[in-house]
Amino acid sequence: MMRLPNLTRRNALIATHDALATVLAVLTSFYLRFESDLVGRSHECDFPPSVKHLPALTEPKFNPEGSSAEIDARATRDGWPALHAQLARVDPATAARLQPTDAQRIQRALEVFHLSGTPLSALQDARQSDDAPDLVAIALVPSDRAELHRRIADRFDAMLAVGLIEEVRMLRRHFSLTGSMPSMRCVGYRQVWDVLEGAQTPGDLRERGIAATRQLAKRQLTWLRSMQAQTLDCFAPKLPRQIAELVDAHASRVRS
Repeated sequence: MMRLPNLTRRNALIATHDALATVLAVLTSFYLRFESDLVGRSHECDFPPSVKHLPALTEPKFNPEGSSAEIDARATRDGWPALHAQLARVDPATAARLQPTDAQRIQRALEVFHLSGTPLSALQDARQSDDAPDLVAIALVPSDRAELHRRIADRFDAMLAVGLIEEVRMLRRHFSLTGSMPSMRCVGYRQVWDVLEGAQTPGDLRERGIAATRQLAKRQLTWLRSMQAQTLDCFAPKLPRQIAELVDAHASRVRS
């Protein structure tokens, strides 16, 4: 889902790619047929290589290396229940809805607090209460499940073709990584990691990666459908025009 402010058509196309790259990265390649219309990208969007020449229009709000290593070290030493107890002291609302063994969410909540100084629950409450009239919410949802699966397979094949396996090998050589880290649990990296560790066979890598990506897309689409947003078909031939028209219509109502 994306919430677009009062935008021109040109900026709407920028915002479309930015949102897809950061919120729904698994589907980014679906929109590459609009690449000639794009004039920018998010700082996180680096695939496919053809978008790298576009200027980055966003930047990280915080240093992502700030507290991750420290939290990992404490988890190894004391265990995740101890970190859950720490989270309960600084963000009781978030801790109350998490299991003491939910490592990924506990780590994220602690990182948010350490980097921003604000509990994750407070940031989420502020976002949910933001009813500024100059924003419009748009969710891009695929209408054709078979086409979705075909494009997911094409995208994973492309990732393998441009060196996904060698990328993970390089990361393992240069950094102190473990398979339990959030970065190595993401789709693609996790499947390659298992192969390099000898836990899975190389022959199954492609199918396991595609299956994991389908599961991720299903969860993301479930989340999108739960939002209060204007839903558009991401396979629509005139999607950029539809988004621009929605933004223009909303801007007209705000001005009137």
